[in-house]
This record gives sequence, structure tokens and C-alpha cells, in this order.
Amino acid sequence: MQVNPKNKFNIIDAVIIIVILLLAATFIYRFAKLQNAGNEFTEAKISYTLTVNKIDADFAGKIKNGDTIYVRGLQYGAGTVKSVKSAYYSENVYLPDGTSEKHINPEFKTVVIEVETDARLSENEFCITSENFAMYIGKEIGCSNGNVAFNAVVTAFSAE
Repeated sequence: MQVNPKNKFNIIDAVIIIVILLLAATFIYRFAKLQNAGNEFTEAKISYTLTVNKIDADFAGKIKNGDTIYVRGLQYGAGTVKSVKSAYYSENVYLPDGTSEKHINPEFKTVVIEVETDARLSENEFCITSENFAMYIGKEIGCSNGNVAFNAVVTAFSAE
């Protein structure tokens, strides 16, 4: 049995290569388009909500309306506090019999802070205009108001 090597390039090979290249180009184009979907930014005045869980009760009282919120790592403020609401921190405590009950701990508080700022707003996120710092629901950030440092989670945002 003899093997005849074919070193010929035929039209079927050319068509297959062109189809594969077109499929790859289409995939790359659509993937890039999906990555940018919903990221058309518009300038807006927004409100966003920060939730701080289990902050010392004494420190919670030092966050006031009108304070400037700073985000760790940014040079400028990330907005002005519009409202502050707090409640004693509660957590589920599991008992030896396998059940749980809610336990309120008066040493700690949960604080909800509403902040106003100018931002570039998209459907999925917003960027603090002065720093181009992206924030979105669920993002945990380190913050301070000049008196107290705390970790908070962005829990909501909306344009005014």
C-alpha cells in the first residue's frame, strides 16, 4: 500500500477556512458588543445607598447629614450624606437544639446612608465623575466621613 501525499490546495479547503474565520470574527464581534452593552453613560445627579452592617454603636452616631463621604483610594469626595438611618444590629443565633432565634446586639448598629453626587450613569453602574470610579449594586467599598472609617455595600442607586 502506498501513501500519496497531497500537497494540493483545493477549493473545498479554502471554503472551510473562510467559514471558520467568519465564524470566529462574528463571535469576537458579538462578545465585544455584549461587554459594552448597557454601558452608555449619561451625566446625572444621583442618589446611592450604602449599607453598613455591624458598626460600633458609638461610631454610627458620628455619621451625620451633610457629611462628605470619602472612598478609600480616591482623592475627592464621593458625595454628600442626604440621610442616615440606623437600627440595632440583629443576627440569628443558633441554639444547641438546632433552632435559631434573632438576637439584637445593642453594641452594634446597621446603618443605611443615602448619598447624593454627580456621576456618569449607565443601566448597570455609575461612575463618580471626579474620579471615574465605578460603583454598582453589591460592591463593597471602604469609606470614611473624616471622623469614622467603615466598610459599606452599595445597595441601591437612582437618578434624580
